[in-house]
Amino acid sequence: MNILLIDNDSENLQSVEAALRLNGYSVQGFNDLVSADSFLRTGNFDIIISDFHLASHTRGSDIFDILAGLSLSNPVILMSGNPDINIDDLKRHPGFFRFFSKPINIIAILEELKRVDSI
Repeated sequence: MNILLIDNDSENLQSVEAALRLNGYSVQGFNDLVSADSFLRTGNFDIIISDFHLASHTRGSDIFDILAGLSLSNPVILMSGNPDINIDDLKRHPGFFRFFSKPINIIAILEELKRVDSI
């Protein structure tokens, strides 16, 4: 499974990326949505895991607009350290798969990836 991982927290990005690779996943990691844009446009990924609050005044939920513009419907897992995010608003987006609070529980993410892989 090819994973697009986006997180402006470099430490979190590196630790999640390393854990996913150790579990056999192919991962492309980016610090922000602008950097990930060209890779997003390739469509060469099966799932996106992204922080909700990103640099440059972008949000992880902006991914849904980009995917729709590219006619892609890949599943998206969002994560955030902010407990005030309205998950019901996120659920209205096609492709929304799951939301995780930070700090990330990598075992829970691995379980979700197994679910995605079985769909």
